[in-house]
Amino acid sequence: MPEQTWPASRKPWSITTWQETEKSELLAYAELMMDFRGVCTAEELDLYWESLLARVQGQPAELPSHMEVRCGEILDNPGRHLGTFLRQVAQGLEDSHSAVS
Repeated sequence: MPEQTWPASRKPWSITTWQETEKSELLAYAELMMDFRGVCTAEELDLYWESLLARVQGQPAELPSHMEVRCGEILDNPGRHLGTFLRQVAQGLEDSHSAVS
């Protein structure tokens, strides 16, 4: 379970808004988490999320060696959700990081 909590906003939650703004990042995050299963902890994945996104896009980023090796393995063939999210980020359709992690 997450150790952090966030206060509820006054804005009503909408599945349509969530799908338009956060769904693709959540699916990419989940896929990347599965890609890194057994390589790093969920805490490391959160800590290095921005660097991981940059690295799988082929940009330089500082990562621990055990994570760098795995990035090299998926660099040319990201999964379906991760690939879609990376294309959206490249097109500027989404922020590179939201409250997902």
